[in-house]
Amino acid sequence: MNAPERTRYEKQIALSQIGPEGQARLAAGAIAIIGCGALGSAQAQILVRAGVGSVRLVDRDVVERSNLHRQMLFDEDDARVARPKVEAAAQKLARANSDCRLEARHIEANPRTLPELIAGCDLVLDATDNVRTRLNIDEACRRARLPWIYGGVLGTQGVMAPMPVGAPCLRCLFGEPPAPDETPDIAQSGVLASIVVAIASLQATAALRFLVGNPPPRQLVTMDIWDMSLRRISLTAGPRPGCDCAPQTAL
Repeated sequence: MNAPERTRYEKQIALSQIGPEGQARLAAGAIAIIGCGALGSAQAQILVRAGVGSVRLVDRDVVERSNLHRQMLFDEDDARVARPKVEAAAQKLARANSDCRLEARHIEANPRTLPELIAGCDLVLDATDNVRTRLNIDEACRRARLPWIYGGVLGTQGVMAPMPVGAPCLRCLFGEPPAPDETPDIAQSGVLASIVVAIASLQATAALRFLVGNPPPRQLVTMDIWDMSLRRISLTAGPRPGCDCAPQTAL
């Protein structure tokens, strides 16, 4: 590590959990962030500034004015021209850390595109806003034997769970998803920006732990930031009977 790099990350390298070896691992790491809205903006900010070497941003949407209260990478100019979120994010992130290799993919993440979108990555972060896409991420990552990090926010509440290689699938944790019209969304329930940042920070921390070789505990973290309450649930159960997510040996 050269002198400018050491200066940039000196406060992070000073952490016993990171150190010079961990910082080198981060620089060699490659991640995909699926979704570049609220959670994805905050995740990307933390991980790019932390020195993750390669970040692939995936989102099909453009910036709208209604995004600006919670999607921290965007501004009114982006909303005025309906700029693709991944393009606006990549430009701003490049100004924060020019050493990070940023890839903007203005495309929908679906079963057909996900295998290619996560190829070459060490880790995948969920920053999506619907259960169906998360199930698709889960399936793609299990097939590619990649860990991923689940997260979601609604209202003042949020949830996060690391999904290491070999863990039971998302259906094993939560069961079959409800129909789309039975699932509340932020248009109905709203969302507080601070819960977005809190959950994204937990996801980003889990990502850093995976990348430095100290994976996070397998647990579900739920938070209500308005009540300032947090709960951790250890995820020790195996696959549900009849589920096709056969156990594998964790990497």
